[in-house]
Amino acid sequence: MYFFVAGHVTQPGEIGRYLEEEKRVLAELREQGVVREAFSPVAEHGVIGILEGPSLHDVQAQMARLPFVAHGLLTFEYTEITSL
Repeated sequence: MYFFVAGHVTQPGEIGRYLEEEKRVLAELREQGVVREAFSPVAEHGVIGILEGPSLHDVQAQMARLPFVAHGLLTFEYTEITSL
């Protein structure tokens, strides 16, 4: 299953101390194929992307490994999508 995800940073001033760990976990999620694409909007604090996994629950559990998510600094809205 594929998911479009929109992430919203809830506390931009707090993310600096977790940034290196966030990058490391994001790289792992990319290697595992969970994060297919990830982008940062130019004029906003947040992220948009395409994720892949067997279920929404599994994808959410994998994304919860991100330090920004684990510390309540980033929330996601998930939309299941299909290719055309």
